[in-house]
Amino acid sequence: MLDDEMAAGAVMLQRLTARELVTWRSLLDTTAELRGILGAKPREPCLRRVVTPN
Repeated sequence: MLDDEMAAGAVMLQRLTARELVTWRSLLDTTAELRGILGAKPREPCLRRVVTPN
């Protein structure tokens, strides 16, 4: 039965090339860095309300 499935067009798995692995690893690293940046809370408010005495 397995041979029939392979003959019917089952997807063959291929190994990634070294270059493709580097590309994917870079993408994962970038994603992790962005999550860290976007998830970080600012130490100081970006916009400060200026209160002037009347």
